[in-house]
Amino acid sequence: LEWLDARPPAEAADLLALQGQDAREGRWLYRHRASDAAPLVAVRHALDLGPEPARALLDRHAHHPRWGYIVQRAIAQRLYTDGHYIDAWRAADTADDPGRRRAALRMMAWRTAAALAALAVVFFGWLSWRRWKARRAT
Repeated sequence: LEWLDARPPAEAADLLALQGQDAREGRWLYRHRASDAAPLVAVRHALDLGPEPARALLDRHAHHPRWGYIVQRAIAQRLYTDGHYIDAWRAADTADDPGRRRAALRMMAWRTAAALAALAVVFFGWLSWRRWKARRAT
């Protein structure tokens, strides 16, 4: 990221073309916390972090006036990937990301359908057992 230090922060679009995520991004974020480009570097750097550190890093930049919506979309994607579908749906709604919102709703529907199917299997198993027990008693 040496070339990044020589450029003005307004050229944030170039940050999206960064190759390779490593500790240099973390050092750059530490040195240039107030930079206009920091949210974009944080999104890329969060890819290498675990779930909790990534969310903590992204939450710091979520309310950036210019790039906050990109960070919100990254938060929604991370929550979806980690299996937190309700939180991902809320984050996607905040970021106004209809694709991620639909994906989270679809996964919630699948999970609900699977739970209801399991409940139906248990109910019909119990019902069959009762009928079997009633026939055996007669």
